[in-house]
Amino acid sequence: MERFGNAVAGPARSQAGGFGSWVLFFTGLVLLSFILYFRVIAYPYLYDDWAVLKNAAAQTPMDYLAQVFSPEGKVLYRPLGLLYMFAVQRLFGDNPVPFHLAALVLHAANALLTALVVNRLFGERRLACAAGLVYLGAFSAHLVPLLWLSGIFDLGGTFLSLLALLFFLQGRALPAAAALLAALFFKESSLLTPAVMAACGLVLPDGTSPTPLRFREIGERVAPSAAIAVAFAALKLFGQSPFALSEGHPYYLALQPRSMGVNLLRYATWGVQALLPPFAVLAPETAKAAAGAAVGAGVLVLAYSLARMRRYFKGPQRLGPATDRREWALWAWVLLGLAPVLPLPNHAFRYYLVFSLPALAAIALLWARRGLTGCRIRSERQPTWLLVLALLHVSSAVAFLPVFDARACGLAEHQEATFVCQGKRVAMAREALRQAFLGERRLPERSAIVFDRLDVWAFHRNAGPRLWLSDESLEVYALEEIKRDASGLYVQDVARDQVEAHYLKPAGAEKRYLDPRRTFLFRFGDHPSPRVEEAALPVEIGPP
Repeated sequence: MERFGNAVAGPARSQAGGFGSWVLFFTGLVLLSFILYFRVIAYPYLYDDWAVLKNAAAQTPMDYLAQVFSPEGKVLYRPLGLLYMFAVQRLFGDNPVPFHLAALVLHAANALLTALVVNRLFGERRLACAAGLVYLGAFSAHLVPLLWLSGIFDLGGTFLSLLALLFFLQGRALPAAAALLAALFFKESSLLTPAVMAACGLVLPDGTSPTPLRFREIGERVAPSAAIAVAFAALKLFGQSPFALSEGHPYYLALQPRSMGVNLLRYATWGVQALLPPFAVLAPETAKAAAGAAVGAGVLVLAYSLARMRRYFKGPQRLGPATDRREWALWAWVLLGLAPVLPLPNHAFRYYLVFSLPALAAIALLWARRGLTGCRIRSERQPTWLLVLALLHVSSAVAFLPVFDARACGLAEHQEATFVCQGKRVAMAREALRQAFLGERRLPERSAIVFDRLDVWAFHRNAGPRLWLSDESLEVYALEEIKRDASGLYVQDVARDQVEAHYLKPAGAEKRYLDPRRTFLFRFGDHPSPRVEEAALPVEIGPP
């Protein structure tokens, strides 16, 4: 059985270089990661993070272990990611800086693994390093996982699934299966990694078509990882099926060709935008035109690749170069990485690209190499040109990310911009509330804070302010939730979680009247900083 492992490793050995050269490359990736994304270090936790931190702070380690490892009734089963978040809370409290530092290093490690996997596939170190650099600099896909603690699901899942693929390409089946198990415990999107392994195995190591012996060897190598994936899918049966959720739920799965096709075009557009950093800072109206061009380019690329794939099945006498078959494997990787999220009609985000982005980066470079050939640049010089293009990609990300950061609150149609904008506002809100109520003045018990022009789910409604002010009796509302009748101000049908807030109608509830003496308005206005006002709710909320 070692023949397959040795054959797979063979192409990479000739140009793999020493261990020291990869350590040096990783050091450069870490440095570039900090240069490019250092702004995230100043951002607070966001959205679900505050609920997770509050839950972790309220439980003992044993209770938390029992909770996260039980799949019963859960739509999402990600125990290792939740354990990481529990450790972060116990070690650092609500200080996000250590998490951000670790996330930047982990992002660089993912770029390194991208390079190592591409090197195993193609045996070209400069092409592999260029792919790692392109992966590192695609900030529109990576920004959200680096901004919030819940991004560890994507960062950790990508790291471990890439590690599993690398182990497979090295002929190490059992370590690959162990890494895949850990990846699945971070995020379910790794479920089809065994299929990616098989696709890569079928195109290696040379230009001959697979023989029955090769198919058997590949099957035996993939079998441990496939068994892990099947066992994980069986474990998920104890949870709540996403197919049984209401149609408005964010994680509702629907195998509907129309919605899946829309998602595929959406991710094709976002993939092109990730590879071209200037696209991320375009104004919404310009972005729509650019998105149309990107979708068209994506459809042409996909059609060309499907035409190439047909040649693979026509026998060895009609096969093209080995590079063509390896590109087929990369396209299979892209589609398999997206397959778990394509059936989500209500939940599409750019950061879902991270599982497919290593392959997409390599494909972009292969197409760039074809362009260099068309420009009559000699083949021995092309790898150096690819490195130059990859460095230009990173340089453009370094240049345009500050622009994106500065304009984030004006890019309303860009999901990642929303995260950046809300991150800035949450930081200001936390600081203003602490200054107002953690000094000589204290917040009265059973108080309510009403937020104007700030999404209360950016800090998960009650969870963030209760942690900031150490007050479990505090209630938080958005200004648009406040109503008025003859008896005064009240709230009713307030969303209990983000699913109700953004996807489903809240369940009916009785009116809850606010005590004006214990109610405060937190206002984001035209002032340089937010203000906390006592008993200052505007009268235009509604007629008495």
